[in-house]
Amino acid sequence: MQGASSEFRTGITFSFTVLLALLLSGCAGQVNMLPTLSEQTRLQADQGIVVARVINASAYPLPFNHLTITPENLNESGQIKPERLVAPYPLADSSTVFSSPVTAGSYSLSSIRAFHSQGEYWYSRFVSADARFGTFEVIPGQVTDLGTIIYYPKSQEDKYIDTLLRLPEPEPGEVLAKYFPFYPFDPGVIRGWDGDDYDEERESLYVSAAQNPVTYQGSYLAPDGSIYFLAKLGVIIKRTAGGDWELDAVDTNLDLTAIAQNDRGDLVVGGGEGRLFWKPAGGAWRDISLHHSHRIEELFFHGGGIDVLAKQQTKLSVLRMNVSRGELQWQELDHYTPLQGWQSMPRPEEEKPGKKQPRKPRKISGVTLSAIADETYITVHTLSMRQDPVFSNSKPEVFGYRGDNWQVYMPESKPDISAIVQAGAIKLGIRQAGFWSWTGRPSYLRYVESSGQWEEIATFVLRCDGQITHDRDCPQGDKAVRSKRHSFSLRTVPWFKNELQAIAAVAFANVNIWTGERSSDTRLLSTDDGGKSWSDTGHSLPKPYCYSVVPQVVDRLMVSCNGASGDFYESLDNGASWQHVRQHENF
Repeated sequence: MQGASSEFRTGITFSFTVLLALLLSGCAGQVNMLPTLSEQTRLQADQGIVVARVINASAYPLPFNHLTITPENLNESGQIKPERLVAPYPLADSSTVFSSPVTAGSYSLSSIRAFHSQGEYWYSRFVSADARFGTFEVIPGQVTDLGTIIYYPKSQEDKYIDTLLRLPEPEPGEVLAKYFPFYPFDPGVIRGWDGDDYDEERESLYVSAAQNPVTYQGSYLAPDGSIYFLAKLGVIIKRTAGGDWELDAVDTNLDLTAIAQNDRGDLVVGGGEGRLFWKPAGGAWRDISLHHSHRIEELFFHGGGIDVLAKQQTKLSVLRMNVSRGELQWQELDHYTPLQGWQSMPRPEEEKPGKKQPRKPRKISGVTLSAIADETYITVHTLSMRQDPVFSNSKPEVFGYRGDNWQVYMPESKPDISAIVQAGAIKLGIRQAGFWSWTGRPSYLRYVESSGQWEEIATFVLRCDGQITHDRDCPQGDKAVRSKRHSFSLRTVPWFKNELQAIAAVAFANVNIWTGERSSDTRLLSTDDGGKSWSDTGHSLPKPYCYSVVPQVVDRLMVSCNGASGDFYESLDNGASWQHVRQHENF
């Protein structure tokens, strides 16, 4: 079940330009591109339906949207080709579903592929399956459900091994019923993979992969001082206030995107396909999921209830459930659509019924909440219906909201800070890069309460003879020359020990002017003036790929190897030495 190994990526933030410029492996003419099942599909007499779900359990930003299967009789004729299923648009985060009519016969999985194009560029990545992955049969007029296929980059020291796992669906036909409800089928007559002797081995490998996530979606500081990390495959990593590490999981293999805890210790967590779980303090997880068309964006506890922001393609809902009374029913407090805005807000005069709507249909790509000074904002990001969510920039629309009742209003002035993030002992603002930005990267800003102003964190140093300096002039014999400015990019959010002192993992880009080759030099820098200037600490990261700062930890510098392995390191001396506090199991 393992393919060739390759070196760890040095980061999880990719340059799409570089990725898309990779040469396409293979040729569409070497495979039969199958149409996705639709209401217009009419099965031929020799065709059955193949359905599958593919989950990307890596930090790769682009989901797998091609699935290629090989017929058993491939070598009998030059006219027989592998069959390629294509995931329907739009893509569903790191999870994609497939369903296509396939000619009857015996097949094996050849590969899954992430193939995305933009203009004259494309990006293609294959992960192959071997013979032990199994075979399956397609019968005319019947459904073959391949269940869930998981891509997992298995960590092995400083390398990873591309690994494919497969799991049977607990409810065969679930994907077909959810995403292709127009297709009639008999749930009692659904085929799966052919039987073999490897089921126990596959189950063991899946459990090991789930317990050793290589990446997590985000981190959350709970009221009791614990920090929760939302991993892949429904797994939750917990660091207690005392520094111990625990593992928990909910009944889903889909991404978890939001988590919350109240003062009593109750937990709620949610993610893709509306999957939502609540665990009373000291109790077990209970399923309180929404319809599968939802994606959970934010979660909160409100008194004795749970509040959730959940988005669908063209609707964002604010929902509440009063769990303290045992009333496990969702009540809608408000909703937003790109065409009509918020239900609770009166529409402008020109948008009243009977008059021409100036808005065009748009889809919701995401939502962010932020608290800036005494104001709280909700930003809804939308795309036109035809835009590709992988490469397109969204259009933000900013609203204010008040209190636990989610009273939405149009603020008099809108901030140019798009989000607020924890950065150790302080919070930083994020300003997204504008059209004329040289780097295309967001800026971090520190809020100065005494002045009520935002100060941008510098992303450059001054150098004299290659050494970082604070002097604007470099001595050169009897005269002085201007020191050179050298820009860097922040690997992750800086970690502030206090209001002014901080440590940052940064990357300096180097270009060979003769060959054009690019490389990066990662260093730990420090500041004593709130990020106005930086000095080289002379210290190193525990591993070159372990630089993701855990911003909720304030009494020590903690980094994870997010995107490479599930390892965590901490330092009590600003990076001079490191302790390995959570280690990925070498299974």
